[in-house]
Amino acid sequence: MLSVVSLASFMVACDDDNNDNLPNRTIPEVPVSSNVDDMVVEANRFVKETMDDYYYWSEQMPKGLDYRLQENTEDYFYALRYSGDRFSFISDDVDEYNESQEGISTSMGWECIYSTVNGQSNRVVSIINYVYRNTPAYNAGARRGDVVIAVDGQEMNIDNYRLLASKSSAKYTILRYDSDKAQADPNNPYVEIEYSIQSGKIETSPLAEHSVFEADGHKIGYLLYMDFYSAFNDEMGQVFAEFKSKGVDRMILDLRYNPGGEMTALECLCSHLAPKANVANNDLLIWYKYNSTLSQYSMFSKENSASSLKDSLADATLDLKSLVVITGTGSYSASEATIIALKPYMDVYTIGDVTGGKNTSMIIFTPADFTYNNSSKPYYNKGINNWLIAPIVATYFNSVDYTFDTSDGNGMAPDYSFNEYDLDNMGMLGEADEPLTALAIEYICNGSITANANKSLHEPRKVLSHGFNTTRGGAVMNHLKPLAQ
Repeated sequence: MLSVVSLASFMVACDDDNNDNLPNRTIPEVPVSSNVDDMVVEANRFVKETMDDYYYWSEQMPKGLDYRLQENTEDYFYALRYSGDRFSFISDDVDEYNESQEGISTSMGWECIYSTVNGQSNRVVSIINYVYRNTPAYNAGARRGDVVIAVDGQEMNIDNYRLLASKSSAKYTILRYDSDKAQADPNNPYVEIEYSIQSGKIETSPLAEHSVFEADGHKIGYLLYMDFYSAFNDEMGQVFAEFKSKGVDRMILDLRYNPGGEMTALECLCSHLAPKANVANNDLLIWYKYNSTLSQYSMFSKENSASSLKDSLADATLDLKSLVVITGTGSYSASEATIIALKPYMDVYTIGDVTGGKNTSMIIFTPADFTYNNSSKPYYNKGINNWLIAPIVATYFNSVDYTFDTSDGNGMAPDYSFNEYDLDNMGMLGEADEPLTALAIEYICNGSITANANKSLHEPRKVLSHGFNTTRGGAVMNHLKPLAQ
């Protein structure tokens, strides 16, 4: 039975004292005669039993796949996954995953989006959304807005871009917007340059940029938040303490590249933003609906699994009545949940692009999480402790029982739509004149955005069409597997 659950990726918390309410594990079946390695069979058993118990669509999983005969555990997991599930994943490197939750990764140090090229549906380019400071990419000269058109002299296409993107060392040919050239030749505002990057082990904070702007008598806080990692909750508290000390009375929360994360980080963020009365009252943020098996157990009831504002942060909150959130196609899960969780308590206005569309919650499971009932004896052979699976386990709803429709593969449309990838000059994040930030400031000051705001910024990007999905660039590119999550 489950004794400890390691939680990540926008998950529900499980109380270890309630373990007797969880589904029991039985004595393992005797393997059938096959040529499949014993450790592969054991990893497959871990996948099967966990998916049977916890997977939200457990009743839709295909029947007749004998785990003892499956030669590849990863392939077996994806064969079990419901066809409508874009998000559940598996990894054979639990250490790498755990490090990622601490902001540690082996990568170049940039966030990017992959896009097709207008009129060339097979050709792919990469647009750099953000470069973390003091990383290999930053030190090599990579900057936000750079468009990677070739890797080691080879153009990317639908068939090879994953391979080229996964290189640990490469020379990148890029197009960079140049304001002087734009004045001389508005139809071709780019210069072509090259830089070489060797990936390395880096540490980054999800609290990537924060600023305070003064406009029309307001002190406007800005936070670029890249991942919901609870390991950085104390740092988040320091950022909001700075906002509070500077008299911030309005807030721009930039989640355009944030794919989600841990529930405790969402609770912390919301508790620093929401009205003080709601925080002090521990008002509900999100509750979860599970599969029919889990719904029988008290710990998975609406009351026991809900996430709420934290009264311990009542004196730390900015006590806001309104919030502007910048969204994008890279905004998933906890980013989307933050928006709907706060709407019952404050006015939330969104600017940017349609969100990614993930109104579901995951739990990270590892073989080491499971022991025999009422003992500490491992249930699975320790030889498979490198594996983890992250199945969807629930759909989430806010305090007024609302969630958003994802049937079309998208999430929530913004209140004001603006696609930053239509711009030649994407601007610098954390600066007041960055296009989406400028729109947010205009809304805060005027209560509206002028109809011709798009035209007043920059000329539309000529080369690129809207892309696939945001992804972290670097040597480890496992999460690129689904091109469009």
